[in-house]
Parts: sequence; C-alpha cells; structure tokens
Amino acid sequence: MQRLIDAGREILFISNADNLGAVVDFVILNHMDEFNIPFLMEMTPKTSADVKGGSLYQQDGKLKLLEIARVPDDKVGEFCDQKKFKVFNTNNIWINLIALEKRLNQGPLELTVLVNRKNIGETPVVQLETAIGSALECFEGAVGLTVSRDRFLPVKKTDDLLLVRSNLFTLNKGQLKINPQRKHLPKIELGEFLQNIENFQNSLPIIPDLVDLEELKIKGDVRFEGTACLKGKVHLEGLKKALILPSGVVIADKNLQG
Repeated sequence: MQRLIDAGREILFISNADNLGAVVDFVILNHMDEFNIPFLMEMTPKTSADVKGGSLYQQDGKLKLLEIARVPDDKVGEFCDQKKFKVFNTNNIWINLIALEKRLNQGPLELTVLVNRKNIGETPVVQLETAIGSALECFEGAVGLTVSRDRFLPVKKTDDLLLVRSNLFTLNKGQLKINPQRKHLPKIELGEFLQNIENFQNSLPIIPDLVDLEELKIKGDVRFEGTACLKGKVHLEGLKKALILPSGVVIADKNLQG
C-alpha cells in the first residue's frame, strides 16, 4: 500500500472478477477526490433477480452493510422486499489509501464474517466469508453511491452469459452498455443441460434476438439451428426428446416441447 501512495496512487478500485460491468469511472473517481470520501460502495436498484443482495441501513448516524446471511429467517421476506430495501451492494468498492493507512494505524479493521451453509455433493459444509463491504463501517464519512445497472453485470452461470452475449448489450469503449430499448433485463432460467458450457455453445451457435423478451425458461436438450427471435414469455422443454428449432424461427409467448 505504501508503494502505491508513494507513487501518487491514492484511490483503489476493487471489484469481483466476474462482474463485467466493473470498470474505472472517472466521474466517481472525481467525486471521491472532490468530497474527500474515504470509502465508497456502489449500489444499484434491486430487480427480481437480485433481491437477496446486501443492502445498506443507517444506525447511530453511520452506514452499515446488511447481508442476507445475517438476516433472521422470519425477516428474510422484508429484506427481499424491493420497496423496503431498494438498492443492493454491487461489491464495486473505492478506497482512499491514505485514509485506509490512517485507519489501520488505529488497529485492524473489524470485518463481518459471514457463515454460509452449503452442500458439496451430499456433504454439508460451512463456508466462512469475509465481507469487504462491511469495511465501510470502519470509516467516518463512508458513502453508498447509487449507479446505473450496467455497472453490475456478473457472469456466474450460462443464464448470465446468454444475456451479455445477446443484443441486449453493446460494447462501447470497453464497457458493456444495456440496450437503450430496455429498462430491465429479462428473467433467464436455463436448465442443468445448458449449464454445461459445451452444451450451451452447441445448442446456441447464434445467440437469439432477445430485445423483446420478458422471460425465458429452458429445460433439457433444446437446440437452435441458427438465428432466432424470442419475445414475451417463452418456455422451451426438451426432456422427453430434443427440441430442435430451425434457423429464422420467431417464438412469442409460447410453450414448446420436444
């Protein structure tokens, strides 16, 4: 850290590796510098796809991060309510290194440890995770900044990959931008068969036109032979036998089975 400060690099930008929307924004950088902000967390409006994302609340005049892992079971519904908690943490974090150095001289950061219970196969495991976002509680003057949705584009599953490779996005100077014809992204649920990247590539050799799509659910072996246009709510099923869709097909508000 000291080497960065000595080299004149005072602001550190951190993001998740899978977030394709996380790029350095000079407007945010200038905002950090102009208002001498020590710690900034980018927030973005919740959609139905990310109601479980961590959110901010205020207690005793300080901002704090609330993750779903810390929410009691009987309060999860309230936490996921988009009207009550309207924004969530993108995990795009900006830290002033000089402020961080001063804070560390006072003692270690008390970061929240999240307990996530999972199963690996049939074996139950406990994953302990340190939430970097909880560091905002350690800085006086930390802020949460609401940014546009195109700064949060994580690709964790082929569901996400389908979206970012479609005409719902364009690439502008190295940054993915949501098609201006859309305010919200459609809901995508690709079944287990298409979570395999090889099956995904073979089944979708050309990504369909999704501009007018609201919802896509695919189960089993569904294959597109070429171009396609999907509109409204489309449910496709290839469980009993493969569903083969010819090139040029237009599917609007339909349920199709193989």
